[in-house]
Amino acid sequence: MRNKRSIFAATLITLLLVFSYSATSFAQQTGKAKSSPLEIHVKHTEPRTVAVIRHKGPFEEISSVTKDLIAQIDKGGHLMAGPVIIRYLDDPKSVSKNKLRWEVMIPVVKPGRLGGTEFDKLLFKYMDVMNVAFAYHIGPVETISETYGEMFNWVGKSGYDVVGPPMEVYWSNPETTPPEKFVVELWVPISEERKPRVVR
Repeated sequence: MRNKRSIFAATLITLLLVFSYSATSFAQQTGKAKSSPLEIHVKHTEPRTVAVIRHKGPFEEISSVTKDLIAQIDKGGHLMAGPVIIRYLDDPKSVSKNKLRWEVMIPVVKPGRLGGTEFDKLLFKYMDVMNVAFAYHIGPVETISETYGEMFNWVGKSGYDVVGPPMEVYWSNPETTPPEKFVVELWVPISEERKPRVVR
């Protein structure tokens, strides 16, 4: 038991170090000030198989659910292969915080059986390629809503349709990373084609 816990701890620490290093390097390379214009681009995501826990409750519970997911992945002998991804299924402006639905996901290379829709249970699913508008939020978690506002405004003006709930790829650990160095990649799933712009 002690050996398994040691392996789990080492794996978690290694993942956090790799992701923290990637985030720090990215932040240093970009060197963007908070007042700089947000760079928004479009890309196709890579297909991946993820371990996921669906949950209903306030966003303050994301940290504990993430730790639970990592523990269950390790207990099942699955191998983590990427950073934490969070998908938000409800708008907090229209749904009370205790009824908010969201998913915490981690890519894996040794998944269990795919399928399932239960809440608070380890599930595995395949994420197909998505066309997304994406941008990097660098700075405090509390200001992410401002970055989302800019992204949705850009998507609307660019002629794309939003076709799925927003997602976040965490390249930093918000519990240990200084706020000014925190990096999270925001995804907004969009249509493949743009609507023609109406000239008035």
